[in-house]
Amino acid sequence: MDWLTTLDKIEAKKWEDVFINYSFDLEEWTVARETLLALIDKDKKIASELHIRSYMTCCAESVSTTHPIPDLVEVISEFYGRFGMDNAKSRR
Repeated sequence: MDWLTTLDKIEAKKWEDVFINYSFDLEEWTVARETLLALIDKDKKIASELHIRSYMTCCAESVSTTHPIPDLVEVISEFYGRFGMDNAKSRR
């Protein structure tokens, strides 16, 4: 949860609003976010907090009606591997 406390209050609130809409716990969001950031970094790209949150929300939404629900980190990794992240920009 350390990453959440580093964000300004408005960004943190936006993340909290996402958390309550899905059945993943904070630990799962944290691991998935770290994984996504590592994947973006490996591709020598960067993404805004808005785009990271949007991407992760889309991934969570895509499996929200499946049973059993897969680990969020697996969904993030699979989606990034298949589709990348359009809103991630090259580092300069």
